[in-house]
Amino acid sequence: MALARGWQAFEQGDLDATAREAYACLEQAPQCVDALFLLGSVAFDQGDLAQARARFQEAVRSGARVLGLGEDPVGQVAFWAQAETRPFLRAHHALAQVLWALGERAVAVAMAREHLRWAPRDEQGV
Repeated sequence: MALARGWQAFEQGDLDATAREAYACLEQAPQCVDALFLLGSVAFDQGDLAQARARFQEAVRSGARVLGLGEDPVGQVAFWAQAETRPFLRAHHALAQVLWALGERAVAVAMAREHLRWAPRDEQGV
């Protein structure tokens, strides 16, 4: 419920409510990738790239754990076709965008290439 309210608040541009609902969600589900993603998105929209990076990194690590991918999910194919992978992919894509904004271009490009291996039809517009 909190997660749905968080997404709704984010879509309406209410960053305070988004953060509040994301934290409420994390109280119930500490590994919730979407809640971590929302907190990263709030930080990004507020211009706090360091915090956005930290939250998106946490979301990617959490997503990898939840999906049983380990540290390096290389070799996964047609990831996007599996709905349960989408929060992880959103967080991975967002992390690459933050790294790009921070000037870590080589890492961001490598992440984008990795992302395109998982979602070769580029449903997220990488």
